[in-house]
This record gives sequence, structure tokens and C-alpha cells, in this order.
Amino acid sequence: MIYYRNHNFYDDDKPILLMAGEVHYFRLPKSRWSMHLDLAKSMGLNTIATYVPWIGHVEKEGELDFGKTDIYDIDAFFQLAKEKGLYVFLRPGPYVMAELMNEGIPEWIFEKYPDIKPKTIDGKPIQGPIVDYLHPGFLHEVHQWYAQLLHVIRHHLQQNGGPIIGIQLDNEIGMLPWVSKQSIASPYFMPQKLHVTNPYQKRLAAGSYEREYYLAYAKALESMFVNLGVKDMNYFINIHGTSHGRGKTFPLGISQLMLTWQKTGMIPGTDVYFGNLSVEDMHDYYIIHEFLEATLEGDQPLTSLEFNCGDGNFGDNLASRTLPSAADFKLRMNIAQGYKMINYYLLTGGFNPKFKHGPLRGNPFIAITGERHGYAAPIQPDGSLNYTYHRLARTTNMMTSLSQSIGKYHPLRDEIAIAFISDSYMTTIADEKNPIVKEIQAAHEFQRNGVVWDTLVKHLILLNYQIGAIDFERVSIDPNKTKLLIVPMMRYMAKDMQLKLIDYHKQGGKLILAGECPTKNLLGEDDTSLLDYLGISSKPVMVDWETPFMTLKRNKPIREAQSFRSYFAQVTTSKDEPLFQRLDTQESVGILGQNFVLITSSYPGHLDITQDMMDHLHMPKNLILKGHKGHLLAFMQGDDHPHLLHLFNLDHFDQEVHLSYLGKPLFHGKSLHVFAQDALMLPIDFSIPQGKIIESTAELLEINDDSLVFRLTQIEDEIRITSQRIIAPSPLYTIHDSKEMIVIKSTISAKIQERMTIYFQ
Repeated sequence: MIYYRNHNFYDDDKPILLMAGEVHYFRLPKSRWSMHLDLAKSMGLNTIATYVPWIGHVEKEGELDFGKTDIYDIDAFFQLAKEKGLYVFLRPGPYVMAELMNEGIPEWIFEKYPDIKPKTIDGKPIQGPIVDYLHPGFLHEVHQWYAQLLHVIRHHLQQNGGPIIGIQLDNEIGMLPWVSKQSIASPYFMPQKLHVTNPYQKRLAAGSYEREYYLAYAKALESMFVNLGVKDMNYFINIHGTSHGRGKTFPLGISQLMLTWQKTGMIPGTDVYFGNLSVEDMHDYYIIHEFLEATLEGDQPLTSLEFNCGDGNFGDNLASRTLPSAADFKLRMNIAQGYKMINYYLLTGGFNPKFKHGPLRGNPFIAITGERHGYAAPIQPDGSLNYTYHRLARTTNMMTSLSQSIGKYHPLRDEIAIAFISDSYMTTIADEKNPIVKEIQAAHEFQRNGVVWDTLVKHLILLNYQIGAIDFERVSIDPNKTKLLIVPMMRYMAKDMQLKLIDYHKQGGKLILAGECPTKNLLGEDDTSLLDYLGISSKPVMVDWETPFMTLKRNKPIREAQSFRSYFAQVTTSKDEPLFQRLDTQESVGILGQNFVLITSSYPGHLDITQDMMDHLHMPKNLILKGHKGHLLAFMQGDDHPHLLHLFNLDHFDQEVHLSYLGKPLFHGKSLHVFAQDALMLPIDFSIPQGKIIESTAELLEINDDSLVFRLTQIEDEIRITSQRIIAPSPLYTIHDSKEMIVIKSTISAKIQERMTIYFQ
């Protein structure tokens, strides 16, 4: 029985990582199902995920196909998964997207219920395959769909000894209204809530309505399964939001859907599509995961329900091609940040079946991608493997092998947090009749992902600070636990938030405030409570398209230059020292204050500028890297003590680095060699059946009763262990035994041989 507690999944009482791969049975010949499940299992996966296409199984009302056509024999597919020892993650919609026509909704639903499409909050008819989620007819048909499906697969539920351990409710709820800029106003859900005349209050009411509407829909779907007799089930919510390979829009999905996991026991999961993980975007990936964790109300685990694992060639046009490190880096980042379930999407390519009753709007296939689907997948329909498979398989097998340990570890962070302010992402409301919506959303969008996101936090990650996040509007902040709070500033900031920041600072908390100085509250009223407390006044923001060649200077030279260009700047006045100054007028731009830094401009990508701010605030870091010439990411993971060091070389050249943690040198003060585009997960004080690994420069790939399998990473790897067992000699390593520990040194370079097995007698 798979269940969760304390942010971890458990298989009975043992921690487990759920490592899943998306295999669409309906897109593969039945004769190939076994081969694809075997390839998934050999990759190290323990779970198979799949959408269940309503549009395919019930193309015409009343005509069910759960096996009349081989590819729709879902019972046989799940039976095969069970026989191979694989769990199943069920994604039955009703919306599944997956490039299907109508996003997976049968055409007859729209024909049967012509009023199923709602109007927008500004009174316009909804366009596209968007239904009113709470339309009684739609909910009735969804209930029927679930009942029909369960009639076939009920014996596969984990309550009946079957492999189905999780059910996703719908898919990317709210995504279609957001991307089409159409905000739903349902006559079946609290219509009076939108009857507000004050334009500022109406914006807030519309945002609150959207969240509660999606919560009501998710709860309705869960209730259907419960009423149909499903018990002991894990329910999941898939969050949309990445765009064009970046994560800046992802918090929109968190803002839309956060009530679905805060008000229930549902498990949220990310749906992210990044290409390579590089200096350009690695902070996006990090920030969105921290923001999601910050919004957890209960003890749900973190999950990634659509983890892009392909080579980027989605359209079979060679428009993109990712590096072999891409999926590997992203997987390791997920694990380092405490994720306990990851679903590789799309694991296998396939073929789109044809409609049985003729084309729909001229398309003979049930999907919009033509005959083929999933060109970028690591496993192709014929079982051939693309170049992304092998490296990802190696790391996946390692994670699965260490599942019981990793499954209970969490990130070890410094006492620093970014404030997640959900109102700044409540910008999915489309209301052309309310110009205030457009004004506030434009102000939010300009600053929320600006200097805080792309400069400050990016620098801190590259400086190897271990940063968390806080759901600022929802939780209280203890300055003894969060010593530094990083806050994106916007012109409109709620009064209670301003007062909360003042109270935090009065209690000894330190602040970095970055963006535009708040001068109004969310009701449009003048409000400078925070600025007044800090003794700051400000002028309007200047932008470079209105003030060309805007140039700032810093008292301390930047790589021998005294000045730099900035795309925006806001002049500030204070008795405290200026952070920067306008070159032409000498006016202050930003403040270095008492226990706070105010950043009101952009600044260059030199890490020492950000480090100077941290030094001003007397904020040390626990994990220190020295001697490297490029960009390395490093994260610690464990329980109360560190047990895993995650290290990423983002650059395309080898690097040498010395590491220390809490002032103590790691690896006995020796440097680590990190190959170009490589990543390491190194055990520290790590328990094994034979004893304990004190430190290892080699990755621990596999734990057996009588052996340990490592991936060599150095010219000479060194593994220090304590054990009562005798280690068998081998030409691959030397053994130095003392009273304190056993030191094992490899005799062969990682460049010559990848794996080394240590045997115990």
C-alpha cells in the first residue's frame, strides 16, 4: 500500500521514491506493450503512468471500447504492468490534453450540451474546447465516464491488491482559460461573488473566485471516485505554467490551483518543460520548486507529474536538440530539492489511432500531431533508444536503488527564504471592462520576475547559498528560523503585507527588498507604510525606453568599470548609504540600510555585487566552494545532518573545487575534479547494511548485501567507510585499514572505467 506522510511516500512502512514513466498504451500496438514496460523497468522505473483518453474509449455516446480494439484494452495493459512488478499512476481526465482533439473531451459532449461553454467574466462567449467545469451536464457525464472506466479496472486499484496507487484529477486545471485569456464566470458557482463595482475589489474578487472555482471542481472529481467506492487512494493535481523553456509563468499555475492542495489532501505536481539546464535558466527550475513547497499546507510530498525527458525534437523538425545532460541535471535537481515522485513525460513515442467513425473537423486521427506522436521520447515505438536514454537510465537506477534513504531526506537550507506572494501571480484574470486589472497586472509582471528572479536569486544559487521559500501571505515568519527574507517589491502591495514586513524587521529579521517601491495598497489607496518605517522616499520608476542610456554607478568598481547600464531605476532618498547612484545626477538608486538592502534597479551579472550585499547583512553560508573557475551548483540533503552532496558542473569544461560545510573541509581537504557537464551525488555519513560510508568521491549506484557498486568520478577515487565486514581484495582498488576507518582507493581512472564494485566477504 502506497501512502504519504511527512512529505514522503511509503510502501507500507518503507520510504520510497516513485519513479514513473509515461507510456500511452493507446498509442502502441498491443504486441509491443511488454517490450516497452521492460525497457521502462530496466531504466530503473517502478511506476507506469498513462492518460486514459475519454475521446478514444467513448468516441460515440454509449459505444464503449475497452478492448474491442486491441490498443484500448486497458485491463490487459494494467495486468501486464502488475505482472512486471510496476505500479500504475492513472490519469483519466476528463481533460487530458496530450495533443488530443478537444483536449480529450468527446465531441458528442459539446453536441449534447450546447450550453456547456460558459461566458467570460466580462460577458463574452468562451471560445475553444473549454467547458464550464461545474456544468451539471458535464459533471454527470464525467461521473458516467469514471463509472464506466472503474467497471473495467476496479480490480487493479491498490485497495484490491492491484497496481494503481494514484489518480490524477483532470489535467492542468485552468490552463486553457489562462492561455486563451478567457476567465470563466460560471452560473453554477457563486455568481454573486463577481457582482462587485469597485474595480480594485473586483480584481481581488475575480482572483479569489477563480481559485475557489477550481477547488470546487477538483473536490467534485475526487468525490466521484469516493462515491464510486475508491478507497485508500492518492489523488494528484497537475500544475501548468512553464512557457518557452522558462519557468517565470509557472507560479501563475500555483496561484490558480493552490487551494486544491491546501484545502484537501490532494498532492500537487509540477508540469514543466525545460530544455537544457544551464546558467541561463537553472534558477527558474530551482525557484518554481521552492515556491511550490512553500505553499504546502499539509504533509504532501513534492512531485513532478510531467518531467520533460526527451531530446527536444517534439515536432520531428529538428527545431531543438537537448544535451545528454539535460534530463540528468533536471532529475538530480528535483531530487536535491526533495521531490519524491517524478514522471518522465513522454517516455515512449507512438502512433495516434484513427477515429472509428470518420474524421473530426477533417482530422482522421484522435490527436493533432498526425500519425506519429512523441518523436522526442527516449524510447521510440519500435523499442529503439535515443541518446537521452542511457545517461538518464544510469541516474534513475541509482535513485531507485537508494530510494529508502533518499525517500526520507530533505534539503538542508541556509536561513534564507524568498517570499512567494501569490497576489503578484494572480494575473490570469482577463477582464477588458476593468482597466485596473490591466494596470495592476502590468505593474506586477514588470517586477515579479525581474531583478529578484533573474539577478539576485540567480546569483545566490551560483554563490551556493541554500535558499528556501515562504508563502508570505499565509504563514508567520520567525526571524530566528528565517534570518533573511528576500521580497519582490511591486508598486501595489497589500497593507497587511507591508505591516508584516515591518514587524519582521522589528523583531530582528533582515530584508532584501527588490523591485519598485510600494506606494499603493491593493485597493488603490496611497500607502507608503513600509517606506515610511524604513525612512525612505522614492520617485517614479524610470525605464530605458523613456530615459535612454540610463547609467548608474557603484562606489566600488565593477571589473575596473565605475558605471553600468540599467533598464530601469527608481531614485530613492534616505539617510542610509546608497546602493547605486545615477551617473548624471548623483541621486541614490537603492539603499544599504540597517539590516536591509533596497534594490530599485537592475545591476550587472557579477556575483561579487550580490556577495557584497550578503556581507553587508552579515549572512554567511554553510556550504562553501573554492578554487573553481566556472559555475558549479551545490546542494546538501539529509535529515538533521548532511548525507548527500549534490554537485553540478554547468560549464563545458572540467573544474577543480575544494568544499567545506559548516567550516569543516569535505573529502579530507582534497579537491574534487568535476568533468564538464557532469553531476555528482556523493554520500556523506551514509548508512549502508555493511556499516557506514563516511565520505566518497565516487557515486554510490547500488547497495547489495555483499557488495557496493560505485560510479568512479576522479582520476583516483577515495571511499572512506566503517564496517565490521572484511572487504575482498581486487585489482580495481587498494585497501588501507585502520582502527578509525577503511580507506579504499581506486586504481583505475574514471576516464577509463565508469563502474567499480566493492565486495564484502
